[in-house]
Amino acid sequence: MTFAGAVGAANVRKDSLRPEAAVAEMPRVMLSSTALDLPRYRAAARDGCLAAGAFPEMMEHLPASDADAVAASLAMVDRCDVYVGILAHRYGHVPAGEQRSITQMEYERAAGRGVPRLMFVIRDDVAVLPADIERGLGAERLAAFKAAVARDHVVRVFGSEDDLRAGVLHALQALTAATTRPSGEASDLSISALEPPQRLRPLAGHPVLRPVGREGPVFTGGAEVSFALAHNGCGACSIHLHAIELEVVAFHAGRMPALDYRIAGDEVQGAGVVEPYVFQLTVGAGGVAPARWMRAPGGGAECACSANLLDTAPPRVLAFPAGAPDLEAVRGSVLALDPGLYELAFAFHYSVGGEDRARRSRPFVIYMDE
Repeated sequence: MTFAGAVGAANVRKDSLRPEAAVAEMPRVMLSSTALDLPRYRAAARDGCLAAGAFPEMMEHLPASDADAVAASLAMVDRCDVYVGILAHRYGHVPAGEQRSITQMEYERAAGRGVPRLMFVIRDDVAVLPADIERGLGAERLAAFKAAVARDHVVRVFGSEDDLRAGVLHALQALTAATTRPSGEASDLSISALEPPQRLRPLAGHPVLRPVGREGPVFTGGAEVSFALAHNGCGACSIHLHAIELEVVAFHAGRMPALDYRIAGDEVQGAGVVEPYVFQLTVGAGGVAPARWMRAPGGGAECACSANLLDTAPPRVLAFPAGAPDLEAVRGSVLALDPGLYELAFAFHYSVGGEDRARRSRPFVIYMDE
């Protein structure tokens, strides 16, 4: 039975069932994480599951032996409809003779069975006890595990118990909507093409180069970019945009005399007029720095916590309900810091009815001479 089918059965029949029978009809959600460092967060995730009409499977007390613990954990995954993973700063117990923690084994078991996986990662700025931060080999394995998860999922971040409780509830509700939508519907996020001159423009006073042998323009010093985002109007699924990231497709360091240019006048680089959803990004030889969001006049700027433009405090999530004509405009500037030729693209990570998706803009090129 699918997660949505189990939810439907539980909702229809629970009033006529005895308590233990009603629990048996509820969809099962595997709550997977390290345990000793996250008891409050596991309780919050449990409450989110129950609020969504799902029964949380939780391994709070592992059997004494490693073999029994692994077998019990994987058996729990096997009987669940959904996997919820919670990652913080500990990799977790690695059984004797293994290279993976039990938490990672559970994640990979869910992947192998095709179980929907909802991943939550604690924010880096959340205060934790020193004992709850793993060091050495465990930290290296955790970093690799998180990187693999980030490649395969739109990871949801949380900064408090309330964040996680609400995140689990909403993710399970969205998954229900996704798995119950009629076939043939095609809700998706509409993203305007990053094309000059409407959506991709030079910085004030900076020339646009068109060198021989290179397809497309080369913007100097940086570029002004903008996107219009909306529901495509098809289907009945709501859309939530979780992340916008600038990616460095390629970087060729150093000055290139054939591309030297002059700036006209005393123009100042910047994000221009201050209004909602205006950002400034800088990119150099070391990669992309966290974005700065412009606030209302006189309100200063707000910095993102990571390469994700929407990773602010609190996180920004742009929602596009089905059937609503909502249109969001996001614009800003991308400024190069170090000499070289940059090939860049924007990546958009979003969910449609709980299904994670990703899109990328057409690459564009910036050259910085000094």
